[in-house]
Amino acid sequence: MHLASLGERIPAQWPALDFDAWADDLTAICGRFHPLRRERRDRVRGGAMRFDAGGLAVAQVANDLDLIHRDPADIRVDQCDNLFLLLQLQGSCGIEQSGRQQQLHPGDCILVDAARPSTFHFDGAFSNHLSVHLPRQFLLSER
Repeated sequence: MHLASLGERIPAQWPALDFDAWADDLTAICGRFHPLRRERRDRVRGGAMRFDAGGLAVAQVANDLDLIHRDPADIRVDQCDNLFLLLQLQGSCGIEQSGRQQQLHPGDCILVDAARPSTFHFDGAFSNHLSVHLPRQFLLSER
């Protein structure tokens, strides 16, 4: 994927999707997570989709939720051994993992471990990021 093509990942208008359908898409693409809203609305502005880039799975996660959480039970169910390289495209995203907190703004990136509990904070504001799914053995091998 060329950096110049990232503009294609930012549509002029995001659709309002059914909350449960959006959550199911996120689970199918990224594993088990729990999206939450403080207000009980049944729509999410954004989308969760997957595409391939250079042989790697990339997820695009756009939403106007309050937070998305992943706990130890989710990790046991998924048995996922990926690291997620997040690249923030629009809005901001606060990330909590292993007692650390980081705030991402457009252009920022961070490595998140899918094998550890995490919380992504949006506070109901729109956020759009890419998540490159990197197999742990790929990053930690001696090659």
